[in-house]
Amino acid sequence: MAWEVIYTIYDAKARKSTHSVWLPGETTLTQAQTFASAYSELLDAVIDGKIARVGIVFDADLGTVKADAVAGCDVENGALFIYDAGAYTFRHRVPTFTPSLILSTSRDVNTENTDVAALIDAMVDGLDGVAPCEHRETSIDALKSARELFQRSRR
Repeated sequence: MAWEVIYTIYDAKARKSTHSVWLPGETTLTQAQTFASAYSELLDAVIDGKIARVGIVFDADLGTVKADAVAGCDVENGALFIYDAGAYTFRHRVPTFTPSLILSTSRDVNTENTDVAALIDAMVDGLDGVAPCEHRETSIDALKSARELFQRSRR
């Protein structure tokens, strides 16, 4: 069974949203924790919200992520990354996505940005020998698109 790594992200209004990454079932607890910590720093670089918690079966060290959400950020503002995953399409929403990382001429994410590219590479190629998968444990092959996406909060 695949492991779900769940990131809890707060916006400037203290509303929360979650962001999940799936890891293959053969991933060890140590590998999952290492991935969760490293990915949190990549995620933090592309969002304005505050990562408050990473959950697997344990809380992972968040490393050097920001202590507070950027003023004015909102969990309803986000980016939707769509990946090819074998026969499946994997949709991966990132809440509180930093607005300056959206191209000014469209609603597309600037995938050439170093921080965004690192996040995409982590999803496709993995970190420290652990590559994410979609919830059926199908490997993520390539990014299809990345666009700005507004979504109502759950609160």
